[in-house]
Amino acid sequence: MKNPNVTNIIAAQLPPSQRPMAKLMVSLLASAILHGCETSGRVNVPGLGVFRLKQMPGRQVRNPKTGETMMRPAYRKMVFRPGKELKERIDAGG
Repeated sequence: MKNPNVTNIIAAQLPPSQRPMAKLMVSLLASAILHGCETSGRVNVPGLGVFRLKQMPGRQVRNPKTGETMMRPAYRKMVFRPGKELKERIDAGG
């Protein structure tokens, strides 16, 4: 699901006068998750799950076009772990 779809779902739940706020709400949620992960490394969204940053070590990679090996530097990636409620809904099929 892409951002406009999430925005439309939220907008449908709001009164018509507040529907333009849906895009801002989605943007603010994404910004809050990103900021929280950057500052504390972890953000818990009740009913949804936990977002956290994971440090990935540098490693050797190979360019498939040339066959040349090179070193990929260490990096951080965002990881999501669904919460208990979300897992139960997924397992129940909906």
